[in-house]
Amino acid sequence: MLAMYMIFTLPTSIGINTYGYLILTDKSADEVDGQAEKGGKSDLLKRIFSPPMIGTFLGLAFGLLPITLPEIVYEFLSPAKECMRAIAMLLTGIVLAGLPIKSLFTSAKAYAVGITRLIIYPIVFGGITYLLYVLGLPKEIFILTVCLTALPAGMNVVVFPESIGMSGKEGAQACFISYLMVIITLPLVFWVMSAL
Repeated sequence: MLAMYMIFTLPTSIGINTYGYLILTDKSADEVDGQAEKGGKSDLLKRIFSPPMIGTFLGLAFGLLPITLPEIVYEFLSPAKECMRAIAMLLTGIVLAGLPIKSLFTSAKAYAVGITRLIIYPIVFGGITYLLYVLGLPKEIFILTVCLTALPAGMNVVVFPESIGMSGKEGAQACFISYLMVIITLPLVFWVMSAL
């Protein structure tokens, strides 16, 4: 099921690492010498072919093609892969630590992201795939869709802006609220899904 989930979420990963990266690192509205910068998307190719996107394409190529790497490469990459999640959590914690506690609970945008991500998406996309399941779609697709849409906002909303020197404050607030909300929403989503 994990292998199926990774393949199922590959288009989402590509979208996050291309268009998502572009949105989260867009400086077109930043002030430059008192005026809004124009042509902020001129480096579109640079943003699309970012390190996360290159990594996604390499992983896709190695997964689909009969390429065998030396064992030492796997031994080197495995610990590097495992530390990425910890680094993203550490960066998010650093950004959150710099915010007043009150601002963590009072961001309307963060609640909007949490409600959209954890309640609206599972209802809409889960409902659509459930109807398709009733019409003959494999149950695994329904389960994978619900899992994909019911999980909280990823830490890319902090990591991408911070990686180019922009503020990850709003992303960190959205992560914080999402991870608090998921304590309640995820068990409910899985309870409803298991009852179907």
